[in-house]
Amino acid sequence: MAKRTFVVELACGRPDPENRSVSREDPVNWTQEHRGEILRAIYTILLGNPIRTDIPPTRFKAWMRLVGWAVEHAARLCGDKVSFAKMLTKVALKDSANANKVDILMTLNTLFPKEQTFEAQDVYNALKTSELLAANNRANISASALEAPGICQLRQFCLSGRNPKPTINSINKNLKGIANGPTQINFGVATLKSDFNSNTGKVRYYVEVIMDDVVANLDEMDPDDWLDSLDEFNNIVPQPGGTVGGAGAQL
Repeated sequence: MAKRTFVVELACGRPDPENRSVSREDPVNWTQEHRGEILRAIYTILLGNPIRTDIPPTRFKAWMRLVGWAVEHAARLCGDKVSFAKMLTKVALKDSANANKVDILMTLNTLFPKEQTFEAQDVYNALKTSELLAANNRANISASALEAPGICQLRQFCLSGRNPKPTINSINKNLKGIANGPTQINFGVATLKSDFNSNTGKVRYYVEVIMDDVVANLDEMDPDDWLDSLDEFNNIVPQPGGTVGGAGAQL
């Protein structure tokens, strides 16, 4: 449902927006009185719709061809930038279920980068190592304080039933639950790929990250857009020191 919703945020700079000053006290009557002007403006935008042959980037194909591209084109002519595809992507990224999956995938990508294959046993070992490092620290710092948020979240994700600790079976079960389902991330798509090895009888996984074209073409963008894109790009690409922004995993 996240990618079917446009979110409009109204910021008025005060805690009681219902009491703010407005230019039109009765917007319904004003709209009825100016109906002709409004329709004329709408049809002017629609008539300026550029003829495009590419596939619309949203799930609303007909709407995008008729309305979306026309509005985006009109915005460009006015010096503004509007992208309905990006709007829907941002909503999806903020969706709690999707955000949790993104964090899990990015943490796994940090643990096993560059499409390195791994099994449930490897994830178990990584969690166990993290737990032992926290438990045996000489400064007597709490285990939770030593762990990156991504590792903590991965451990919670791998739990099953009432067992307070993840097991190899619970890890495998939960990984299978999100495997082979492409997930939208900033500037791309991440997928936990799985493959059953008939020789060992075990499932092997790896994280595939496919970046959007914009990442490969940062040098062709305007400076302001380039900086904005770089900020978002840094949130998903492992940085020096093994940090993945968003997942918060530092190894």
